[in-house]
Amino acid sequence: MRAAGTEDRSHPGLIAGILLAAGTASRFGGPKLLEEWRGETLLRRAAGTLSEAGINPLIAVLPGDEKFRGQLAGLAGILLVNPAPERGIGSSIALGMGALPAGAEAVLIAVADQPLLSVDAVRSLVSSFRPGVIVALIGVSGVVTGLGIPAWQSFVAELVPRESLLNAVTLNSAQFNASRAIGFMLGGLALYSVGPGLSFFVNGLSFLAVLGALAAIRPRRPSSAGAAEPARATFRLGLAYVREHPGLQLAVFTCGVVMFLGGPVIQLAPVFARDAFGVDQRAYGFLAAALGIGATAGSVAIGAYGDGLRRSSLVSRELTAAKAGHTLGHTTMSLFYATDFADQLEHVIVPALRA
Repeated sequence: MRAAGTEDRSHPGLIAGILLAAGTASRFGGPKLLEEWRGETLLRRAAGTLSEAGINPLIAVLPGDEKFRGQLAGLAGILLVNPAPERGIGSSIALGMGALPAGAEAVLIAVADQPLLSVDAVRSLVSSFRPGVIVALIGVSGVVTGLGIPAWQSFVAELVPRESLLNAVTLNSAQFNASRAIGFMLGGLALYSVGPGLSFFVNGLSFLAVLGALAAIRPRRPSSAGAAEPARATFRLGLAYVREHPGLQLAVFTCGVVMFLGGPVIQLAPVFARDAFGVDQRAYGFLAAALGIGATAGSVAIGAYGDGLRRSSLVSRELTAAKAGHTLGHTTMSLFYATDFADQLEHVIVPALRA
């Protein structure tokens, strides 16, 4: 392998690899990656597997010990030294990402202590990389969610009398967010324990319970005896009603802004967990669950005090509390990144410039 700075970073259409091998192995009690398995060190085996599978270029992030560099002699790739491996896996990922070729379509991030990882498994993973298919599936999922959640929420009005609607909506929101809190924690543990394949399969089976619950529900009959209007006509009437009421326009606009800016947070949670905090799937589960826990607490508060307040006052207080929470969260993240940037400047950027 060659040292960083001598590579050609203009190759188009590449699937690059980052091999994380700078860990301190404190629990193992020594340089674990220099231990041999079936006649070669773990580090050498991992790098050889990725190279043979066609990963190009392979970027190996190592500690400063020359013994690690020597294990990769004769293999094509780029060598990077993490000057502060004690800062965690996130610092190694950041170094590797900074050395990626400009034309890389994707990057495979791997750890070096997986001796059972086969060349065929890596090739299968790489061959299944289809950005268009992934985008299409996400689009279909978004459309289904966009249709399903409003339908589910509007269905609540058919289950309870009008005077109990606020409590019913609150209860529905509480169970939804509580399931997110518990589900994310269990999901993180499942990802860590059994991997994504079985986790997705169990998640798919869980929808059978939802279908069973819908089949068992017996909604109240509508009070009006007239024929139901077509869906398009009802939708147009709803839009016309919103246009005639500025308060509803503001509510719709506010919900749209909140969902557009805040909705992606849950999708970005894995990125924050891995790249910013340097934690595994278990910690990601707790990080994502924090969103559900906060929403559940808000639902309980609305159920306890909502009946004694005007709806406009209730919404104003909710938005004020939400803004206070966002301000606190953003301030915390800003302080975290300010500290992280100072560490990067001291331990990574300045040494790299001096070299």
